[in-house]
Amino acid sequence: MAEMVFQYEYLTQSGEKKCFRIMTGSITELAGYDIAVCSAYQGNYYPLRGTLIGAMLKDNGVSVEELSKDPEVQLSRSYCWLSRALDAPYRRVACVEITSLGNYKQNVAIMDALLKRSFSALRMILEEAELSGIPVGRVVLPILGTGSQMLRVEEVAGPLIKQLLHAFETVEGLHEVTVCEYSQEKAELLAMMVEEILDHGKKSSPDVFISYSSRQLREATVIRDALLQVGISCWMAPDSIPKGSQYWKEIPIALANTKVLVLLLTPDAESSLWVPKELNTAIENRNVIIPFQPFDYPNGTAFRFILSDIQILRAWEFPEETRLDRLVFEVMRSLA
Repeated sequence: MAEMVFQYEYLTQSGEKKCFRIMTGSITELAGYDIAVCSAYQGNYYPLRGTLIGAMLKDNGVSVEELSKDPEVQLSRSYCWLSRALDAPYRRVACVEITSLGNYKQNVAIMDALLKRSFSALRMILEEAELSGIPVGRVVLPILGTGSQMLRVEEVAGPLIKQLLHAFETVEGLHEVTVCEYSQEKAELLAMMVEEILDHGKKSSPDVFISYSSRQLREATVIRDALLQVGISCWMAPDSIPKGSQYWKEIPIALANTKVLVLLLTPDAESSLWVPKELNTAIENRNVIIPFQPFDYPNGTAFRFILSDIQILRAWEFPEETRLDRLVFEVMRSLA
């Protein structure tokens, strides 16, 4: 029998109330859900014991492998698909392909980006389903990737929860998401991490996230101080990261809770580990992005592409004494 561990009433930007909950138990014993979500690796749908794919076949007679051969909705690039209607406790099955992350365990940025891509595919399949007239009101899933793919809850929680909450905003008909995990320990750990993410959102969020290379710490600090002087609050590593916390965990939360990203655009920033990741996350979050380029240099190919639709504030084109004033003005206008 499934038991409730955590429940949260999510309020969308349009004021609609939606329900997010965490339960313990078996998804195959639950009924009334429009979509049950599972995950696979490289198209492997073998019904291993202890996996949701295995439980679906054993408990409900549902073969995920057979469903994969004729999906109703499919995202080819992400290999995420949604089955046709079933005669089962859940109306349809969605499957998310999770890339092997074994080679990226030491590179948090790459691992987080790959997980984000996988879980954003789930959000997109729900969006596609709704556009096709398929009911998506109630969705149930385990903590994807923590079964046979052997990812840790701590690695998965941030990208997964972020995309599920994002789906509440982009999928109008979605009104309930339930994470049902067989392991009590995993369910309780996820609940603790969700509460932490939500607590960050409830706190007074800073106005601006400052993205920069550590080699330009002095210049970034000058920018921060100029913004603080006019009452604009800022998030800037490492000062804004609580003692004992980790960059990979705190940065996505900070970006999710700020409206504007000020990018100190330099060659060092373009080649850094964190700045491109921060910029991509800000674009995904639809943050306002203000690239502040202090001197003239040829931007790299990747950054020219990323910033192709974003106006770069070319500081060297203004008198030196007015450059920061110009940046402050642009930030204030974006926050208005």
